[in-house]
Amino acid sequence: MTTEAEYITDQINQCREALASLPEKFANAERESDRKIDLLCEEAGIMGAVQQQRNALKSIQKNIQSQADLLSGRISALEGLFKQFHLAPIPDGITHMYGIELAPLDPDTRLRVMHGQDAPAWAQTITTLGGDPEFKDWDGTYEDEPEEDEPEEDEPEEDEPEEDEPEEDELAEIESRIEDNTATQEDLERVALMLNHARQEAEE
Repeated sequence: MTTEAEYITDQINQCREALASLPEKFANAERESDRKIDLLCEEAGIMGAVQQQRNALKSIQKNIQSQADLLSGRISALEGLFKQFHLAPIPDGITHMYGIELAPLDPDTRLRVMHGQDAPAWAQTITTLGGDPEFKDWDGTYEDEPEEDEPEEDEPEEDEPEEDEPEEDELAEIESRIEDNTATQEDLERVALMLNHARQEAEE
């Protein structure tokens, strides 16, 4: 049974073949028209018929261009569908890899995160996105609830949660920019630094 991914791939290939054949179709039509025009020009007083052939050629050209535009649009739509839903499908039951949520990522980035381990900059990509290349099954959360209660036992440390609030606000702002695809490289590096710092505190 043909899968949807196989069907879309087959349709893309067929459209590409049809599109590639169109220039030759037009060239054949143009040669045939020129031949007819040459024959007509050998006769006397039939310029009207020659003009009709020229008009017919223009009509054929417009028709072929219309086919080319339709095929180009279909290829673009099919490639977009394939890229969005079949280039990097998320496995059932999986939401995160290496601490990174997969669903919000664009297909190319998601493909690098899940299957790009052999790429030279893969580890850097993971850390830039706030993940950890050493922990594939990490869901990106920290078990730091017990540590939040510790400052209550020591009065001088009561203000520590308030000191973290600006950093949490900054992290929320950067995450918002990441979702809007407006984050800078400096934003990504700052997120990675804050997450590593939080992980170190959790381990302590």
